[in-house]
Amino acid sequence: MKRILLLATAFLTIGYLGAQTIKGPDQISYFQAPSQGVKYEFADVYILTDKALEEAKLEAQKEKNSAMGAKFGALGQAVSGVANNAMDYSAKMSKAIEALKDDKGRFAVWSFVPQYIIADSDVKSSMIVEIYVLNDEDPSPSAGMSTLSPDKNGYYNIPYYINCRYKVTTPRGEVLLEENLGTLSGTMKSKNYKAPAPSSGGMLSVTVEESNELTESERIGINVAYNRVRQDIFGRYGFGTFSSPIKLGVIKEIKDSKKLIEPVLSIFENKNALLLNAKEKEQVRMFVDIIETNIGSCSEKTRWVALHNLSVCYAWLEEPEKASAYYKKYGEEIKETIDEMAKWNLLLQGKLPKEQRKGLVIGMKDQKKFRNYKDIETFVTYYAAGVKRYEKLMTTINRDLGKFVDFYAHNDLLCSLYEIDYPFQFFPLQDFAGTPKRMDGTLLKEGSDPISFQVRFDSDRRIKQLETEQISRGDDGSKEKLFSRELKPTYDEITGKFLDIVTDAGVWQRNMANNIYFSGKLNDVYDPLLKETSRSANNITKKAGVFSSKTADEIVQLKVDLDGNIYFAGNNNYFKANAIFKDILTSNGIEPRRTDTKSTFITKASINEEGVFTNWRWDGDVTTTFGASFSTKEQSIKATKLLREIIVLEQDAKGNPTKIKYNFEMVGSLNVGQKMSLKEWFTESYAQGGTPKSKVSQDSFEFSSSLEWPCSFKYDEQGNWIEMKVGPYTANRTFKY
Repeated sequence: MKRILLLATAFLTIGYLGAQTIKGPDQISYFQAPSQGVKYEFADVYILTDKALEEAKLEAQKEKNSAMGAKFGALGQAVSGVANNAMDYSAKMSKAIEALKDDKGRFAVWSFVPQYIIADSDVKSSMIVEIYVLNDEDPSPSAGMSTLSPDKNGYYNIPYYINCRYKVTTPRGEVLLEENLGTLSGTMKSKNYKAPAPSSGGMLSVTVEESNELTESERIGINVAYNRVRQDIFGRYGFGTFSSPIKLGVIKEIKDSKKLIEPVLSIFENKNALLLNAKEKEQVRMFVDIIETNIGSCSEKTRWVALHNLSVCYAWLEEPEKASAYYKKYGEEIKETIDEMAKWNLLLQGKLPKEQRKGLVIGMKDQKKFRNYKDIETFVTYYAAGVKRYEKLMTTINRDLGKFVDFYAHNDLLCSLYEIDYPFQFFPLQDFAGTPKRMDGTLLKEGSDPISFQVRFDSDRRIKQLETEQISRGDDGSKEKLFSRELKPTYDEITGKFLDIVTDAGVWQRNMANNIYFSGKLNDVYDPLLKETSRSANNITKKAGVFSSKTADEIVQLKVDLDGNIYFAGNNNYFKANAIFKDILTSNGIEPRRTDTKSTFITKASINEEGVFTNWRWDGDVTTTFGASFSTKEQSIKATKLLREIIVLEQDAKGNPTKIKYNFEMVGSLNVGQKMSLKEWFTESYAQGGTPKSKVSQDSFEFSSSLEWPCSFKYDEQGNWIEMKVGPYTANRTFKY
């Protein structure tokens, strides 16, 4: 790219907006649900160099370049020559884009329903998206004048400046949307930065760098434009997480609002969940009230800033009608600027009459004003509308999803390892009362050895470490030890948000960065929920005794349907017998050795406000292989269907169950080297209630049963439960505050 590093760039600037009226982070993330519903399954995406814009800019530059050459001599000729050449990125862009195309020539394919949402589209068809981009030089006098410095992690805030428009059609060619987004500018973090070569020859010298490849700034610009178009289209038709420069402006006449800008921007940027909570909304509403009360005092120069702020804030407050009303007034306030940009758009489409083309130049002040207006358009127009359309879904996922899924994966795997056939929460999903420093507890299943667990807390009542252990004693007096590693949740130093869980075996890969980084891939999509909703528990036990060479792992993908029902889809493998299979073998006098269990499952769950499961339905297949003392041959029990369901029938004032209905179904086969009696086991374990059914042959089985479990919870003075009884399970917890 050819770059001009001199003060003379000011000659190319048509007016400059000196004071930065609108300010805030370049990227604030939010979750979008389709405001118009799921109408399409996917989109075929193509990206192209904007030839029409390039030609229009070259034509508009001719007269200016000629005049500059005459006025400034050799310097003017050098500047105009660089400006002309800098406009032509076609070859470099085409080369980079071509490398990412699939066998059908597509730059990307978008699915409007991500893997963490369960929804059917209204129309079983696709759309075609054509994105037209052209990188450009930032005409601001200070652009490119200084060398960038990295942050503490080695990332640079690299600026981008790119023109973008797009068109959406059906496969039959019917135009659905056509928009010109104008100029997109800002910064994006990247480690791939090359400092410009130092200039020589004085202040007005020109430094030119030649390259056949796109610069990092140009690559970032293309990726930003690509994601900006995706954001526009998903605002209407898809689910996803997006980021925008959702900023606020200083209003000279309303001084009381100025001091609230930073705190309100901090709420937007560091919100605790996908939606603002009641406390956060209260602070935003205070800011809104001040502006609404005093908007009459605004001059023509600042009224648009007040309308900008109100549009943004009412969207965050999930009031789509007010957000849209203020955004409409915002558009009316800067109508002249919007009209000029509309003419420019017609020029690019070849539809502007010749008599209107002469002298059509958009100044920097109007470009910035238009950009501020367009930056928030998609968010203001679609965010709150999407929230209202899918309130049940949004309420369900409005939580710390990374923590939610991580805790579930750990709890589920620990229950499997300790042969617990009940969703006990070693990592509780509910908050603790008071300020606990430590908790010691035991969990006991009738007929089994106790499991002990210990939790330590930080000063914010968050779990900072969990350890579990069980010492089992065999009939021959032998001991079998099973210890978890030190499981340590980690939290962001600034926001306090849960990040991941680390163990003394190493750090799990962090699934979500606080900031938005450029991955280096032009068609990469920013949607942290793709990773937040998919978590894994890996190698969580210590090497001890017969388990020294064993590991246990579980992968879980969270899914939510449009009615707000939660599903955990996953698989695991571990070195103990499945809890039910262990009971079957034990009842037949078999002590399994060298066990290995694998399962795949989908768990449907409902959770109340206190973080307690009110419905838990685990449905999957399970295979346990093992050795036995009577044979060296590998034995196995396999369930092609295993259903365990817990329905809370009654609950106490704190949301914990007082009565549970437990449903059980199992269909499978046996490959065991001795005669087995399953009916006796079933009678003792599941046949006491309801209408039990069983069908057993020498090598297959089929069972179903429905039981009612009495439950009780006792609480300490702080309000945390200290004794739990649920069916055959008893747990005790002791807190140190």
